[in-house]
Amino acid sequence: MWLIINKRPWLTNRAMVNISLQSAYGLAEAGERVEFVVAGQTQDWRADMRQHYGLEPHPRLTVRVIDRFCLGRVSSSLPIFLYPFIRSRSRRFAREPMNILSRDSGMLPYMVFLKFWGRARIFLEVHHAYANLPRLRAAGLRLSLEEKKNYLLERLFCKYLDMLVCITAPQAQLYQEVFSNLPKTVLPLGTRPRPSLSAAEKFKKRTLVYIGTFSMGKGIKTLLQALTGVDPGITLLIIGGSSRTANATVSQEIDSLGLTGRVRFMGSLPPAELYRICATQASVGVLPLKDTFYTRNLTSPAKLGDYQSFGLPVLASRLPTTELLLSEGEDAFFFQPDDVQSLTQAIKRIFADEERFVQMVRAAEAHGRERSWIWRAEQLINLSQSLSLARQGDTVHLLKRYD
Repeated sequence: MWLIINKRPWLTNRAMVNISLQSAYGLAEAGERVEFVVAGQTQDWRADMRQHYGLEPHPRLTVRVIDRFCLGRVSSSLPIFLYPFIRSRSRRFAREPMNILSRDSGMLPYMVFLKFWGRARIFLEVHHAYANLPRLRAAGLRLSLEEKKNYLLERLFCKYLDMLVCITAPQAQLYQEVFSNLPKTVLPLGTRPRPSLSAAEKFKKRTLVYIGTFSMGKGIKTLLQALTGVDPGITLLIIGGSSRTANATVSQEIDSLGLTGRVRFMGSLPPAELYRICATQASVGVLPLKDTFYTRNLTSPAKLGDYQSFGLPVLASRLPTTELLLSEGEDAFFFQPDDVQSLTQAIKRIFADEERFVQMVRAAEAHGRERSWIWRAEQLINLSQSLSLARQGDTVHLLKRYD
């Protein structure tokens, strides 16, 4: 039995809830019983899964949508974090092992209590490196008040985890410097292979797609500038956005570069609609990350999983994190981060040869199948079973890290 806990709102277009849901769904597909616990309200979570997330409800997966505690302007995730204690009162909980996985450091004290009180196995999936504050400061990063709270929680409670799940190998090394004896594994975010256009149809579309926000480190301006230097028949879809100010700035940039007819700015979309567009309109995914401490060490881009789910070759900034997940000339072409000319040449190159493009689509499809959410779930299950054996006194070797 697995509990996957995410304190963010259920019906959101942002990636983090969808990532946790995909993880829960993969575990159900791999044969586990799963409850996905999330904040918010719903009339029918099964309908939400179909219409908003593009997933058919699975018989082994239940979604528990729990309202946050609100008093005036004060809002708390406490009801979400306390749900496992309510769940632990059932007889079934006592009869079978409980695995609890969360990406929220705020859940750590509750998970640790459940480990010792309810004999649960506890996993934290990290998407930052809060515990290694010296390295973050040395890189010039400033933590918000919430992030400083996460630092304290991780330093106090991570040592009690059964497993720390990292999404990149450099991230695991940052945690190794702080918790040398803590069991760790590296599991990049997964893919969900889906039907899409044939390779020949993708080539004819000549349409780049960018998914994500416009925040620091994303490189959207570099992408727009590079588009001005390639054949006018190559177009761009932008799915996502940030604040109204950031969206307006990008719209102004599109106009000032004379790209109004070549760029479709589609705004933030529910995952189901995003998938439909990727399946029917996209040729190539673009990952124009800037070279920062975060992108070099801490990111396994959710958008990369989306691209590979639809067999899209990828144009990606050359960084340690992207080089671990993509292969030059097979499923991707790399370019220098924040270099307009380098990205321009990569765009020209990927559409220069249809036969090579078709081969790249096939490689992207194959690599997407290799790193699916089901594969990732199977690794988590194997790790959980290994921990069970270790508790029984057997010697267990952890899975080889994805590095």
